[in-house]
Amino acid sequence: MIRLTMKIIETLVIGVLGGYIFSLGNLPLPWVLGPMGFVMLWQVLSKRQMIWPTSFKNGGLLFLGIYFGLYFTKNTFISVWPYLLPFLVITFLLILASIVNSTFVTRWIKVDKVTSAFGSIPGGLSEMVAASESLRANSSLVAIFQTVRLLTVLFLVPFIIVHSFTNDQGINGVDLFHSFTLELSWAYWLFIVPILFGVYFRTKLPAGIVIIPLTITAILNVGLLELPPLPPLLLIGAQVAVGIGMGKTSL
Repeated sequence: MIRLTMKIIETLVIGVLGGYIFSLGNLPLPWVLGPMGFVMLWQVLSKRQMIWPTSFKNGGLLFLGIYFGLYFTKNTFISVWPYLLPFLVITFLLILASIVNSTFVTRWIKVDKVTSAFGSIPGGLSEMVAASESLRANSSLVAIFQTVRLLTVLFLVPFIIVHSFTNDQGINGVDLFHSFTLELSWAYWLFIVPILFGVYFRTKLPAGIVIIPLTITAILNVGLLELPPLPPLLLIGAQVAVGIGMGKTSL
């Protein structure tokens, strides 16, 4: 039991170290890709098998689903509603084009069609990796494909917008590391609802451990009241848990 605990602590330390180093380098999704990369490298270089319980990774995915669900608010739906149909049509065409492109990729490189599809669709990196894992695709390749896409977008889109659509020399950045004060409120107890639904229905549909809490959280946030934000440290912990799980099972 002690040896197992020490193995888990070793894996956690390697993962947190990777996330911290990636965050210092301002790399995308540092607390997911950092732990994933460092755990992969540590297993290869040290030839040691890391131990990370599946329940830890599932817990991280569950809280990430809640975090994604908090993006849905009444104001969001009010703003989007007049343009909902065009958005749906364009999104469907974009997904269709991505799937078609992914089939051509499988002819050039040795990768299965499911992995290629998730790596080609322009979705969020964490969401696509979580969904690909539920369908037993190669989540590490999906993470790499999505990271390349993300880096390309981050470098090209701001440059194009600044030089083509604005007269300013630059765009004011947004402070991503805002302050957070945890206020004791009964609203935090509502998070138990998406947690219970996510755990119970996690096997009922692909990526259910993410989609179910996301959906329930969105319904609560829009229909009842505005839920409080999750503590940043909890979000970092969830990402580290997911990143370590991805890195451990990628080899």
